[in-house]
Amino acid sequence: MSTSVRSKRVGAGRVIFGVLSAVVFSAMAMVLAGCSGGETTGGGGGGDDYITSLAEDRWTYGGITSNTPDRAVYYQFNVVRGRTYWVSWDDEYSGPETGTLDIEIKVIYSDGTIIFAGDDWELTPPSFTADRSGTVQIMVTPVGSDDGTFGVMWTTTDPRGSVGGDRQLVLGANEAWVATIEEEEVELGFIFKSNGDLVEIIYYVESVYGEGWFGGVAGWWSTSGNTIALAIESGGEIITGTYRVSGNTLTITIHGEPEPITFTKRSNIIYEDIGHIMSSPDNGETQLNKILSQKQSSLFKKPSQLSFSK
Repeated sequence: MSTSVRSKRVGAGRVIFGVLSAVVFSAMAMVLAGCSGGETTGGGGGGDDYITSLAEDRWTYGGITSNTPDRAVYYQFNVVRGRTYWVSWDDEYSGPETGTLDIEIKVIYSDGTIIFAGDDWELTPPSFTADRSGTVQIMVTPVGSDDGTFGVMWTTTDPRGSVGGDRQLVLGANEAWVATIEEEEVELGFIFKSNGDLVEIIYYVESVYGEGWFGGVAGWWSTSGNTIALAIESGGEIITGTYRVSGNTLTITIHGEPEPITFTKRSNIIYEDIGHIMSSPDNGETQLNKILSQKQSSLFKKPSQLSFSK
């Protein structure tokens, strides 16, 4: 499967912590403000005459015009409880980007329960693990009023390929690699999961909304020899470099950057998982998000001053 990767040249500190994107801060704001995710539709849509069955690992293309009923197109495939499925779409901004229409999709159980909704994806298409066996529908609608074409596909093969790697990077329960940005008094870090998931966390302190660790899966990681790759989904970047683990210290040198970044371990890390909100299309701008985004920008002014402690 081919994907579009939008890369850019930035400093080492900005690259490593580019994972702390605006979507995370927005999701954090939603949590602290008491918002919740998840919804249910009135049931699967379309009717059998308007639903196209999908084969695994095969792109199926369609289009939406002014003559399309309700400006929505429906697809379906069968799932087995406990299995993981990835759903891709090819539109103006996602996947191979051969589609001419910007779309959003909803993946829905037959009883109307929405599994997830999405607009754009970068490196890896969204996935879900079925909590029941049966039929799942994909509802495709346009973003805006334009007409155009798109493609959809599902698979049970992990599109990330080989992920994870060096077990030395996988810490114990409630441990993380944490950085302290001293001038901003902000703590942030990473958790390398054994299944290849890369979790980002940040300790947020605010007198009105509260304080604590917040985070979620930001992408994936892999190692080969002394080379490490960090895939940051929100930025569409795969960051590569070399690394070395010595006791409680992890040193990463990003390719093309002269200065290494040194990490040590932090224990007693318990964070609130806001991953489901981070990936929600409804995590729009809030006043708190604006404040956090400004703080985020200031984090990367002096990347050479990053320090990490246990």
